[in-house]
Amino acid sequence: MTKHITEPDNLEDYKLYWKANRQKFIGELREIYRGNNLTLVLGSGVSRAAGLPLWPDLVKNLYADVITQNFKLFEPDWESLDLKMDELILQARYIKNGYETPDLFYKSIIKALYCEDVHLKAPLLNGIGKLCMPTRHNFLKSVITYNFDDVLERKLHKMNVEFKTIFDSNVNVKKTALPIYHVHGFLPESLDEFDNLNIIFSDDDYNRQSSSQLYSWSNIIQLTHFKESTCFFLGTSFNDANLRRILEIVKHNFQGVKNYTILKHSFEPEKHSECLKNHFYINDILKERVLNDIGINIIWVDDFEEIPSIVSKIS
Repeated sequence: MTKHITEPDNLEDYKLYWKANRQKFIGELREIYRGNNLTLVLGSGVSRAAGLPLWPDLVKNLYADVITQNFKLFEPDWESLDLKMDELILQARYIKNGYETPDLFYKSIIKALYCEDVHLKAPLLNGIGKLCMPTRHNFLKSVITYNFDDVLERKLHKMNVEFKTIFDSNVNVKKTALPIYHVHGFLPESLDEFDNLNIIFSDDDYNRQSSSQLYSWSNIIQLTHFKESTCFFLGTSFNDANLRRILEIVKHNFQGVKNYTILKHSFEPEKHSECLKNHFYINDILKERVLNDIGINIIWVDDFEEIPSIVSKIS
């Protein structure tokens, strides 16, 4: 049994607290994986590790496509426009309406999403692939991803891991196949047919999902897995209000729910002065308390390059 670690009452002891929790949580995740009750939940950081653009860059690429192809104007100077994140969210809705047909919109997303080579040998993907590879005694329960792309599928195909991609409710899964749930939709690079796609891309899509469709397929998948298995979130920022809402529902209605994530500390020596370090640590303390309230335990790292080794230790 792992020892309970009490939260410190002063800033100086937090480094030791985070270090102790890191080892404790890795050990717990390893035991949960061995108990075949671990679900991976993947965010945009995983796709970024494979070379794909993050969401803000994807929006900018699509906006450039709209104005250059549809309106025959030059690409904007992004530094001059200086669009903030909330403006980009609204911009995504403008972009969707800038295409004459949904097919043109989806084709443009694919073009912007796969604009660079996909790095299937990235260390983080290697670690995730090992977790997904079943052994005689251990296997991953499922994967939930908020990404449109087919990066994980390509990786598992290379590793000869049997899987089933699921992005709506009309799919049956064999017991031997690892289910991969794309709860925000699925857009593989080789897609030719664009019928019945349900991509969560702009604010109207998110509003529809979070307000009027609590019992939509994607929300039910998240609710079910968050309460029936232990989830390990990778590459997820928890900025998605709908995700936080679902986690809160599960935490407050089901006893013993415990999930994990890896996050990078806010302080960055190459960007911030040493005198600001404690202020960033306080920000991390407050963030940790909020995520603890919705059932998330944090493994803190100082650099993203530490994450693949942690993932490997679990398998």
